[in-house]
Order: sequence, then C-alpha cells, then structure tokens
Amino acid sequence: GYRSSTGFLLNHELEMDVIGGRSSFSGFLEPRVFSQLGVLSAQLALSNSSGLGTFRRLQTNFVREMPDRMTTLIVGDSVTRPDSWGRAVNFAGVRWTRNFGSRPDFFPYPLPGLAGQAAEASTIELYANNVRLMQKSIDAGPFSIANIPIATGSGDLRLVVTDVFGRQQIISAPYLSSTSLLRKGVSDFDYSAGILRWGFGGPSDSY
Repeated sequence: GYRSSTGFLLNHELEMDVIGGRSSFSGFLEPRVFSQLGVLSAQLALSNSSGLGTFRRLQTNFVREMPDRMTTLIVGDSVTRPDSWGRAVNFAGVRWTRNFGSRPDFFPYPLPGLAGQAAEASTIELYANNVRLMQKSIDAGPFSIANIPIATGSGDLRLVVTDVFGRQQIISAPYLSSTSLLRKGVSDFDYSAGILRWGFGGPSDSY
C-alpha cells in the first residue's frame, strides 16, 4: 500500500516582455490541494497581450487515482478519450476511466514469447530486429522465454542457442505488438457523463 500526504502547491509560468516602452505579460497558474482523497486543482491563464488584461479559467477538477484498481475518477472539467471514429471533446461532469499508467510495473498488452529445447547446457541470446535484448545460461531440457519486453509494432524475434560444444540452433518468429490489443483477462473502459463545453479557453467559453 501507500500513504499520501496533505499539502498545497502552486505550479506557475509567467513571462513579461518590454518592447518600445510597452510591456505585455502572459502566464499560467495551477494551484493544487492534495490529500489522501485526491487532488483538487484549477488551471488559470493570464494575459494582456491584446492591450486588455484577460483572465481565463481553463479546467477545474478533482482527481482521485486508484492504482490498486488501475482506475482514475475525475469530477469537474475533463476531456473525453478520443477513439478511431471520433474526436476528444471538453466537458464538465464525471469521468471514470482505466489508467494503466498508474501501475508502471503492469503490462496490459500481450507480449511475445519463444520456447525450445536444449540437448546440452547452453547459452541463449535473444534478438529483436537484430538488436540483442538478453543473454543467459540454461540447463539441458525444455526452456521458454515469456513476456519479452518489446516496443509496439512488428518485427522478428530470433533466439540463438549455443551449447557447450559450440553447436548452434536458431529459433525465429515474427511478432506484432499493438496498444489496441489487450492481454487475456485485462479490460479497458472510459465512462463519461456531463455537459459539453464550447469555445474552451476563448471569449465564448460556455457549457
């Protein structure tokens, strides 16, 4: 498990330019209050580049991360997850989504593997697209390498098995890895409910 502290921080970025005796400034402010319940934050933009001072609220929300369930709950302003047939939209409401990024040690996508059999004690070398990923010694008998960490895309895996007498056998196979695929037993979801937000960040910003 883990424990979260309680506190406050102000993320900010301010810039001022003076040209010909005239000054202009712009900035971004993000105050955050965090506790074991989650993070309450607001994003604010400041500017007077047009000659008039403007102050715009970008997003205000409460975010609760649940790493044990690999989910995130957002209440307030958020953006829907884009898909292959639509685009992301701004809205205000409630969003509950799978967040694999909260568990860096977890691989939700299927990873390839190779198996073989060695007649003698041997050394194996694993290559992906001619780049060596690993080398280790094995005993005689069947062996397997599962969940080979590779980047998404397609290519070829090659396993070179060299026994104590210098004899080699090569095991190769193509692979395809995609973030559109999930491992067996792993599910993904993104539920959103609320009202659309139009003209985000502009003068016609409204819900």
